Amino acid sequence: MKSRILTSLFAVFILATPASADMDDKEFVARAIEINLAEISLGKLSLEKSKDEKVRAYGEMMISAHSAANKQAENFAKVLSLTPPTQPAEKDQTTAEALAALTGHEFDAKFLEVMIKGHEEAIALYADQADGGDEIAKFAKDTLPELEDHLKQAQAIRG
Repeated sequence: MKSRILTSLFAVFILATPASADMDDKEFVARAIEINLAEISLGKLSLEKSKDEKVRAYGEMMISAHSAANKQAENFAKVLSLTPPTQPAEKDQTTAEALAALTGHEFDAKFLEVMIKGHEEAIALYADQADGGDEIAKFAKDTLPELEDHLKQAQAIRG
């Protein structure tokens, strides 16, 4: 039963955030910040919960890379007169809570699943935004290779 509930929660996380070509700059920056905050939070969680050195190293990378990306996104929020989000989106918080309930190999497997699906979502979101000609589009375009690398690394760890 617990496993079925957790699987349902992960499905909500994976399916709840479609990429949107209609997203304006403020919406994109706000979502980018929420994604970064979620990745940082999940990276920290991996350091607490995982015993697998590859998963832990990946978590450390999430903290470092998404902290740097978040600083850039927060600078854009200032330029746009946008009050930046201070925590991940509610669905991402729910996912983190569900992950926190897991241990061992089950944690590692679900963590990597969330990282893969989350980075697939982020890549689609950033790719849509990268089509513009402004500085935010350039940020999205410049960030894409790193997101793609994060995806490949999570897939490689999962095997």
